[in-house]
Amino acid sequence: MATESPRRCAFLVLAIAGCSTVAVAQELRKALATADAVLVGRQVGKEEATAEIVVHRVQVLQAVRGTAAGVTTVSVLDWPKLSLHNRPAPRQSRLYCLQDASKDAAQAGLPADQGPYYRMSGWPGSSPTIGADLAADPVLQFARCWPSGPTCARGCRRWCGVAC
Repeated sequence: MATESPRRCAFLVLAIAGCSTVAVAQELRKALATADAVLVGRQVGKEEATAEIVVHRVQVLQAVRGTAAGVTTVSVLDWPKLSLHNRPAPRQSRLYCLQDASKDAAQAGLPADQGPYYRMSGWPGSSPTIGADLAADPVLQFARCWPSGPTCARGCRRWCGVAC
């Protein structure tokens, strides 16, 4: 009877840990489904554009979808005075799920030639770190399989087939 309690506790801890991993994956799935552009990038610069907006320059290492051919850098808008939200991380290869912010950039008077302008997805876990081998990274493989918009349901069925 005394050994039964530690076993139950261990089982409960493992179950909770498994659920937290699934929850983070669900947030990434939501970010992929709502993103206008998905890319692997690395922050290469940062400048304060206005008193409220900071512009992060992100080098595109690999476009997954939603970016025009030949685009080597994108600008990611950040509002640092807002409370908790996602920001680009310097010197780290990350998967960026981005949403169009061209209207925000135009409204702030930012130069159009420094675009395209995006903002990061607000879902937690929507900007995971990517390994050095892009072809073998499982998060990037998942992002490539996951479409957005109307084809999202077909992507879900395809990904479930791959997973099984």
